[in-house]
Amino acid sequence: MTLKVMKNIALIVILMLCISFAGCTKRGCTDPTAKNYDESAKNDDGSCIYEPESEQNLIFGRYKCTRKSGYGQVVEDDTELEIHPIRVSDKILSVCDNSIGLSFYITYTGDGFIKDTVIPDVPGYMPDGFAARILGSVREDSLHIDYIWTSKQYVYDGFKIQQFTGEFDTPDYRDTWVGFYDGTKENIWWTPDTGGVSGPYNATLEVSLTENDSVLKIIEVGSDYFQNAMYYVNTNGVLRSPSDGEDPYVGAWRGGSFVGDSLNYYIATHSVGAGTETRFYCKKRQ
Repeated sequence: MTLKVMKNIALIVILMLCISFAGCTKRGCTDPTAKNYDESAKNDDGSCIYEPESEQNLIFGRYKCTRKSGYGQVVEDDTELEIHPIRVSDKILSVCDNSIGLSFYITYTGDGFIKDTVIPDVPGYMPDGFAARILGSVREDSLHIDYIWTSKQYVYDGFKIQQFTGEFDTPDYRDTWVGFYDGTKENIWWTPDTGGVSGPYNATLEVSLTENDSVLKIIEVGSDYFQNAMYYVNTNGVLRSPSDGEDPYVGAWRGGSFVGDSLNYYIATHSVGAGTETRFYCKKRQ
């Protein structure tokens, strides 16, 4: 092999190494979630471009707040509020104060302000004139909500301590709880003079979806009374009954929650010094 041939071979080898090295060190955006993702890039050069996060999504999270109730007469520190997406079609948010069992719905207007939410087309939801008055604002990680309904008032001021990830166009999480639940029920009653408990009796509950994105229907199978009971449910399984409007149980107190494969809930009617209450303790049928 002549010296000239050896030189040519060495040049070819060097050229191939340079091409290979250049391919291994190509710089660009290496994040598949970015708009300008380059699958051939090996080293990220910081050029990734992302879709801006919607202002509404940034509200999702847990907030540490001070809660004033009773028109400022009672102040509670270290109250936590959770805000989740709740209704896909209208982009409604659920606000939950689990320490007092309060859950209500808001709409973010897109300019930093919060307003109350009225859904007149949903069975059991509060129509105009009955809805709670809810005002508030979100500024970066700070939150202010003023909630007033009949004789109740709660004012929350706080800041975000945990960001929740979530999208409104996610699969319907309510499917988790759809099905039949078998268990028992007991009836509690009282008058000014006496009271008592009857049961437990066997009971089966059926949980089904409604057309609304945040409402479940719960009925007692074989009963003519507990029919078409509508419940708002948030992502942690807490039930909240409508407060007025088309609710067939106007004047009734009811609620409950899903915990794992269990469903516990109650329906109660109260008058002056008297009332009845039915409590259900059921587990999901496998």
